[in-house]
Amino acid sequence: MNTEMNKTPIPRMDVFGGMHFSVISGLTTEEGAKAKSKLFAAFVKTKSKLVQPTKDKDGVKFSNGSTYKYATLNAVLEAIKIAIGNEDLAYIQQPVTEGGKVGAHNYLINSLGAVLDLGSFLLDVSGARPQDAGGAMTYARRYSISSIFGIASEDDDDAQQFESKSEFYQPGEISTIKVVYHNKRVPITEVYSKALAGDEDASAMLKDKSNPAKVKVAIKSITAMWDFSKNITEKQNEENEKKRQAEKEKKKIDEAVNKVKSSKELENDPFSKI
Repeated sequence: MNTEMNKTPIPRMDVFGGMHFSVISGLTTEEGAKAKSKLFAAFVKTKSKLVQPTKDKDGVKFSNGSTYKYATLNAVLEAIKIAIGNEDLAYIQQPVTEGGKVGAHNYLINSLGAVLDLGSFLLDVSGARPQDAGGAMTYARRYSISSIFGIASEDDDDAQQFESKSEFYQPGEISTIKVVYHNKRVPITEVYSKALAGDEDASAMLKDKSNPAKVKVAIKSITAMWDFSKNITEKQNEENEKKRQAEKEKKKIDEAVNKVKSSKELENDPFSKI
């Protein structure tokens, strides 16, 4: 009996943790398995040899006055290159632009035909200048490849960012923010208005947890303004109602007083009983 036929076939693609591990077409089951195992081995060896790059670049200053340091993309890639050395391992960072977002789609490959698809890392650049979009692309490449190889390319500044981030946007800032709605880029205020009018698609877009941080802040800001406006309107209506009630009571009192006055005038009128 052919023992090869009794072996469980190894799938062309394995999916785990959002990653897709595959091999190029034309390989036998054994060749595909060997290619995958070799890629894994080379990746593990590379990570074990990797030396963290120096963080010698100053980042932007936060609103609380603090700053942070980071390793440039060149420094990160150089550290990876040295760690790979003679290992049969390479990476591909494919530029991606999608719905107002830019970033990089990352792959690990080897010469035997194995491909580890690590997915895309995208940043929202709605309304950004071309040079800002280019900076976002560089950041996405640095951040994603650093994450893949276990490089701490930035200082741990999560707390500083949390303390310094904007909690609300002013109307002028909100007016510049656009989102993708029905395959078109429209102002967030327009989508919010549609949601208030009962548009289910607009409402779903506003509730989407994958919205970029600045869109979430914009939605939060608009909601706060809307609630504040409604509260002012409600207070105004309450005051108007109080005024109407007061005028109504005053009218009743005036009518009662006038009635009493008329009654007394009749009593004092000597001709009223004739």
